[in-house]
Amino acid sequence: MNRRKGQRRVRTALLLTVGVSMLAISGSLLTKHAQAVLEVQEISVPLVADIPNFERRLAMLTDQIELAELNAATSLGSEEEYINVFVIPESIDFDRLLAVFDVVGSELKSQGLLSEISEITMGDPISSEEEGLETRKLSIKFSAHENGVQAFLSLVKFAGLLSVGDMLSEDERRILLQKTEEENPAGVVAMEQFLSTDILSYTGDPKTHETQLLRSFTSPLFVKSFQDTLQSSLMRDARRILGGQIGTRLSQHDLWPLPLMMFDEVRIHPGGAPRWFTLSVAVKVYSRTNAL
Repeated sequence: MNRRKGQRRVRTALLLTVGVSMLAISGSLLTKHAQAVLEVQEISVPLVADIPNFERRLAMLTDQIELAELNAATSLGSEEEYINVFVIPESIDFDRLLAVFDVVGSELKSQGLLSEISEITMGDPISSEEEGLETRKLSIKFSAHENGVQAFLSLVKFAGLLSVGDMLSEDERRILLQKTEEENPAGVVAMEQFLSTDILSYTGDPKTHETQLLRSFTSPLFVKSFQDTLQSSLMRDARRILGGQIGTRLSQHDLWPLPLMMFDEVRIHPGGAPRWFTLSVAVKVYSRTNAL
């Protein structure tokens, strides 16, 4: 009898132990489940709260893309017209070209940077290596101070360029657009508009155009990168030369943009005074053929 009672006690104790263990396990599982639910809530609630922000940003970027495409289409039409009429015309307007050199020469003379200029000559048309184009060699000889030499040579480099973006290298434009997307994707349109700004418009008042663009950006790193890009040699020369009387007179006489010209030959000899030189310059002026 006592033996049976002892067995029942042992059995009861075992069952109690198993029950307590199962209860502990169930409690642990419930705790983990509660934690999992809490973690899901902690993750999902902020995500749900951010959905409106994501939607607004998506809508904003969609609008910016559409505006950028519209701006690019508008700019393209305008640039194409300028290219066909002025930059690479069907026939070279020799009178207009002479007027360009006359304006530049007279302005450099007024600044004491040029003393004399020879008669300008132009050769016969020659087929270009580029399909659909031909060139004519224009030759000119003059004596000038080194600053006048630099102004004249820079002017030829500006020939055929239309916008601020044209004065930057492909890498410089890529870096600017990349940093724009990183800093403020909505600023892409503002950057595109800045890069498509006419060179004479920009050089006539660079501060206004730069300030207007930088309103869309606040990062000091972006501002520094932007300002560093504007210090490229071609950009500096454009602000210095076209931002002065030469640019003003070219605009007044409707001589901008310049036809596309490339250096063919440049010979520099010492002049009759310190820092003065005699230059013999030949450039190739481009035009379209009927086959283009």
